[in-house]
Amino acid sequence: VEGVDLESSKLLRSIATTSLAVIGVAFPDGGSGSLGGFGHLVPYGESEDAIGVVYDSDVFPQQTPGVRRLTVMAGGATRGGDAFLAQHSTASLEELALRTIREQTGVHDPPTAVKVLKAHNAITQYNVGHSAARDTARARLGESAKWLSFAGASFDGVGVNDCIAHGRKQADAYVSNEYHAGRL
Repeated sequence: VEGVDLESSKLLRSIATTSLAVIGVAFPDGGSGSLGGFGHLVPYGESEDAIGVVYDSDVFPQQTPGVRRLTVMAGGATRGGDAFLAQHSTASLEELALRTIREQTGVHDPPTAVKVLKAHNAITQYNVGHSAARDTARARLGESAKWLSFAGASFDGVGVNDCIAHGRKQADAYVSNEYHAGRL
């Protein structure tokens, strides 16, 4: 974008993000059944580090029969973002995830696998001014580079359905522009 419109590039870079750790943990299922639902969020103040747990096995039971999979997310905007990641080693994040799972779900089995991912600048923060920056960048690019558009969780909503709907909208606009320009 910078090579097309410097101001749009500055606006898009001004959109704030935060970082977090995503820790996937697998356990033998042991017939203990479902935890019941998608997962849970941890309110600020309830935990120093964890922001939520996804019950992957309950959401997608067909993926790994006989294995209970849980994903713990830690860090994020309310827990320090990049500073949080810098303070925690892979080993400390593994222990944080296992402690969170024990305390919040009651699963005490030893894990068969643990995978830690430090995701830098992974979550867009929809702070005051987000929509104005996005809309201004879109308008500027629409004038100077109709062939260039952007969509995704950083711009039009964090849900998968939002991403699909707005991605389709951007694709339709591109095809329409190309058609009216006689290139299709």
